[in-house]
Amino acid sequence: MRGDIGYRRLDDAFGRERADSITPAHIEAFRDNLAEELSAATVNLHLKLLRAIFMRAVRTQSVASNPVSRVKFCKENNKRLRWLSDEEESALFDALPNWFKPLVTVALNTGMRKAELLNLRWRDVDFTSGTITIRDPKSGEDEHAL
Repeated sequence: MRGDIGYRRLDDAFGRERADSITPAHIEAFRDNLAEELSAATVNLHLKLLRAIFMRAVRTQSVASNPVSRVKFCKENNKRLRWLSDEEESALFDALPNWFKPLVTVALNTGMRKAELLNLRWRDVDFTSGTITIRDPKSGEDEHAL
């Protein structure tokens, strides 16, 4: 969500309503309407913003309860596999400074995350077997990249 767009959408949908009159059904309709044009992750960002607004209203005793807490968020599918085309890879390397190219080469060939790359040490690289040991990855157990 960029800048004030989320606030504008919330204002368009709920700005004329009294906060204590907004129901989970209103919020579900808002969610479903957004889902027709936006990704699940973006819809959820809008719902999180609305939830935060209501949480503050509950804390300041402006409303009795948070109706967003009874609304299911959209299921997000963050898993996405994508490879650069040969043209994209060439354009990327043309744009990179020389000192950065080895790091990007390792990233492209192993799929390692930024933090995994930046935490690499020479002891993690085994040139004999052609493997890299990834210590403390997101999955929790050491992994090996080829």
